[in-house]
Amino acid sequence: MNASDKKKFGRTGLEVTTMGFGTAPLGNQFRAVPEADVRDVIKGAWDSGLRYFDTAPMYGHGLSERRLAKRCVPSRAMNMFSRPRSGACSLRCRRAR
Repeated sequence: MNASDKKKFGRTGLEVTTMGFGTAPLGNQFRAVPEADVRDVIKGAWDSGLRYFDTAPMYGHGLSERRLAKRCVPSRAMNMFSRPRSGACSLRCRRAR
């Protein structure tokens, strides 16, 4: 399996990468994670082809979602797919941070 392999997400019609990135650690779930590490790990995941990020409001009281949105890395008209536990949304990334 390659990080950039894609499949349909349920009945939504959206296409996501088969491999996802769980963002609980980005919300300091297990220990405090420095911003520089957050930036590097999200960039590394993006550069490897991942476009599916699994998040939840309870991860650091929304910290993981805020960090993910802040570090959203664009790739020429590509979408990032974020799946909060309360629903699903597709985010258009505008510029690197």
